[in-house]
Amino acid sequence: MPQPLAGTRIVYTPLPAVHFGAGTIGALPGIVRGTGSKAVAVVTDAALAGTPVVAAAMAALAADGLDAPVFTGVHPNPTTEDIAAGAEVVAALATDGIPMAVVAVGGGSVIDAAKGIALAAVNPERGRALDYRGTFAHTAMPLIAVPTTAGTGALAAFGIGPADYARISADALDDEVLDNTPRMPGAADIAAILTAAQEPDAEPQLTAA
Repeated sequence: MPQPLAGTRIVYTPLPAVHFGAGTIGALPGIVRGTGSKAVAVVTDAALAGTPVVAAAMAALAADGLDAPVFTGVHPNPTTEDIAAGAEVVAALATDGIPMAVVAVGGGSVIDAAKGIALAAVNPERGRALDYRGTFAHTAMPLIAVPTTAGTGALAAFGIGPADYARISADALDDEVLDNTPRMPGAADIAAILTAAQEPDAEPQLTAA
């Protein structure tokens, strides 16, 4: 007889590991520390910032001594400007040399933006200079995703294609503009994907975008 999903926790490995199950958000601090990180920054958007799912992630991190600053500047279909702004915020927090991870709490736009932020925060390149064909001095910060939607392709893709509106407004849409996909960290840099951030006794409820 099939077992009920509620109360069941599932971990898919190898990397990127996927943690699934009600109450899994409680594993977030251990996953952050498992990357070797001693500090963390949370990336989300303004609409999600005041929701219980972000509060649950923040509470879990704080309970383990990880006080996480939050960047809320991600827009739907994020732009290169979103990534640059987030990278500046995260880079400013990492100046003391303490290893830092990025936690993305949100849907596909937030997770995709966090990929770029994790890379740009430790490298000087911005905008189109983050093209996947480039070579970067530093590996991206570890990234942990806490999805708030089901079925987003951001969980399965290592590349992203943020809009470069400044370039599009200046030039006709051409192959160079379309070829605007930053290089992303490899699978070993994606520490984990957490799903079902509900309370431990709640039935998992995922929503589709």
